[in-house]
Amino acid sequence: MEVKEMKKSRKTLLRTEISWVQPGKILLKGYNLIEMIGRKSFGDMIYLLFSGDLPKGNEGKMIEAILVSSCEHGLATPSTSAARSVASGGVPLQAAVAAGIIGLGDSHGGAIEQCAKMLQENIGEAREKGFEKTAERVIKDYQARKRRIHGYGHGIHAPEDPRKVKLYEYAREIKVTGDCIRFSEAVELKLKELTGKPLPINVDGAIGAVISDLGIHWTFGKGFFLISRAAGLTAHVQEEHAKEPPMRRVYTWDDVDYQGVPERKIP
Repeated sequence: MEVKEMKKSRKTLLRTEISWVQPGKILLKGYNLIEMIGRKSFGDMIYLLFSGDLPKGNEGKMIEAILVSSCEHGLATPSTSAARSVASGGVPLQAAVAAGIIGLGDSHGGAIEQCAKMLQENIGEAREKGFEKTAERVIKDYQARKRRIHGYGHGIHAPEDPRKVKLYEYAREIKVTGDCIRFSEAVELKLKELTGKPLPINVDGAIGAVISDLGIHWTFGKGFFLISRAAGLTAHVQEEHAKEPPMRRVYTWDDVDYQGVPERKIP
């Protein structure tokens, strides 16, 4: 089937520019999926889906590094706790993993999106008026609105998030760095100067900067964390099913501090 035939306008219930499936053929953004099997990586496919075209350089490799960096971060995270707790109720793999995915939000994985948004909305000004000057203006604007700049600081990894360090090193090594990484570093330096305390870029901020330099819109930010962490959640759910008893208690009643009214008579 010719591509031009698919572009004919017709009344349909569903519309998409992502894929076209016919017997024996699957087109993804115009490319034959079958022909890409074994030739293109998963990172290449994510770049294609999120940007609209196949990588021209090492964008796919950088995306795979991002996926590695966020695939797992222990039990003490909302997503993993949720997935394992739901798994202990006896639900199947996909339901428990879905529970963990639902646990991803603005405070858990969402900083990628917010940091990328900040960078993409201000990079034009930074190029025109200077990176340091724009960083100061952005920070003061956030402070005036009593808002936090997402993607900076980490409660566990100090003085630097080692995942950020490695991602930036790798981005420079494979030559996919650009002005957004540079601007993220300018914000980091200005934050320390204006607040008097170090707030280093964390892994979420690093991913936000990297995907911005890859030309991927900030609205895909959470998607990178979702795709990556799904692998870790799957492993946790399988471990919970295989090695822990059903309805496992992670705390006892003595751990609960009831702060409501004492027992009282029903009138």
